[in-house]
Amino acid sequence: MTNRIEINAIENCIIVSKAYYKRASAYGSNEYDALHKAMIENPTAKIVFKTIEKKTYKALTFKVMEDYIKTQSESDKLLIKFVAVQRIAKAKGSLYPLTKKWFLNTFPNYKVNAVNESETKKLTATLEAEAKSEVNALVSSHTNTLCEVA
Repeated sequence: MTNRIEINAIENCIIVSKAYYKRASAYGSNEYDALHKAMIENPTAKIVFKTIEKKTYKALTFKVMEDYIKTQSESDKLLIKFVAVQRIAKAKGSLYPLTKKWFLNTFPNYKVNAVNESETKKLTATLEAEAKSEVNALVSSHTNTLCEVA
């Protein structure tokens, strides 16, 4: 269990989690022995608790998930799967947490305030096709108007 202890020589500290420290508080436990040894080998070091950064997705609503899925290639199939996951999650009594877990596992590159190339690929192609269609419609309408005048 000594792999749960980090020694930072630069900061002169011994880093452990709060849970590990609690177990090390039990005299004679493996954690106690390992921490005690680390303290003997680093007598001036302070014990510091490890901080774990959690990724939070406070703004990740069902609507945001759906809109994000619509930007992906094969979004139609993914939307069907999204609805299926929601139904299963609801039946299990954990609609949002299980749906969010599926979403983040399915889209590991999802970041709240970032846009990457793979995300823009399909959407750019769709927007270009729509713009081209609108231009063709305008040209066709303008050509028809010119033909009627002549």
